[in-house]
Amino acid sequence: MRKEFEKLLLDISQRKEIDGGDLTVAGTKIVSACRHGLDIGRASVWKVTKEGITCQILMHKTEIEIENGVELLRSDFPSYFSAIDTERALIAHDAENDPATSEFRDVYLRPLSIKSMLDIPIRYRGKMYGIICCEHVGSTTRHWQDDEVLFVSTLAELYGRAISANYRCEYENVLKAVNANLEEVIAERTLELEKSLEELKETQSQLVESEKMAALGHLVSGVAHEVNTPLGVAVTSISAMKERLDAVFDALAKQTLTQSLLQSTLENNREAIDLALSNLGVAANLINDFKKIAVDQTHIELTEIELKDYLQHVLNTLSADANAKEVALNYEASNEVILKTYPGNVAQVISNIVKNCFHHAFEEETKGDGFQASVNVALSTHVQASGIKQCVIEVSDNGSGMTPEELEKIFEPFYTTARGKGRKGLGLAVAYNTVVGQLKGNLNVSSDKGKGTRFRVYLPMEAD
Repeated sequence: MRKEFEKLLLDISQRKEIDGGDLTVAGTKIVSACRHGLDIGRASVWKVTKEGITCQILMHKTEIEIENGVELLRSDFPSYFSAIDTERALIAHDAENDPATSEFRDVYLRPLSIKSMLDIPIRYRGKMYGIICCEHVGSTTRHWQDDEVLFVSTLAELYGRAISANYRCEYENVLKAVNANLEEVIAERTLELEKSLEELKETQSQLVESEKMAALGHLVSGVAHEVNTPLGVAVTSISAMKERLDAVFDALAKQTLTQSLLQSTLENNREAIDLALSNLGVAANLINDFKKIAVDQTHIELTEIELKDYLQHVLNTLSADANAKEVALNYEASNEVILKTYPGNVAQVISNIVKNCFHHAFEEETKGDGFQASVNVALSTHVQASGIKQCVIEVSDNGSGMTPEELEKIFEPFYTTARGKGRKGLGLAVAYNTVVGQLKGNLNVSSDKGKGTRFRVYLPMEAD
């Protein structure tokens, strides 16, 4: 990827607006980076709806339009939407003659002098939320390069991170309101909280594909899955407690309050409070794990960490994925390992490798009766012949394994054996480049068809 692209991506990924919760502000930054990075006349963000797509942000030259309401309907442009529904990049070098975009020739392309289009899907929790549309304006067509496609794809994933931050901020605001005055807002917020929990439950399996600087979306998905149950129990307990208190107040007003009613209410409410506090404690501990990893993902600083506990936090964030895939995720670390490194990069590498095992190692034909799919993570140290000490993180699975031909290409960008399932083939490429380029370590893999796969990450005890 070109240096200017890397610089723009690093700058955007570190901007507080991406995780600030304001989707409009974050989207404006991303669209502006897209237009300036590619030197194009128009860049925009569109949201997918049942009827078609609706424009959210449009940048034409230096002018920004927010939620301008422009809508493209499926019924008017069937070929275009057929291509969009594949949830893959739409690369139209010659937009007027490309089968997917030629429908726009007279109504859109020629009036605006658009010659080439590049549409990249934005995913939120595994499903396509919208697209980033890049349009080359001029008198000649443009041939989109691979690194330009990767550049916009990474911007799309950063937009997915902004979507996650937006949902997270809304959710945190609800919790703050509840904590500020629980009894006052419980009746008003219960329906909203139940609706929010239902939405999270429906989308918990829709994970954002974690690529370059986009792991926060996956963490929020894990929060939704794991925190859902304890919060649901807490809300139910508090709702029951309120109903019993309402009954006591009603009896008091009617002068029919008895000692037995008051005593039973107090006892039941004490149990309800204990249950609510217990479940809220579970939720708080889970959130602390996710928060620790999420903060590291957005702050690239050399930091000394205790790797044994840190990896446990990372693997906790992957428990939702493991449960969804019915894979046992095991962790073994006998000794503490003090490492001076870039924690966010380490978290991204391990997450990418473990998720690759989840998505690729266990095909249906490998799952016989009594078979338990498992991914094992082990932490140890190793002293080289030169006397240099390294830490070793080993990730292994008991899945279907790989052929020698697959093994040879495993770290190549865009190589995947599951492209038909929406995989882009970037996860292990990003992991390899991060380990070798940024962490100054090494990553290797061994595998036999039908006997599982083993990854080994070698990291220096102190990164440069």
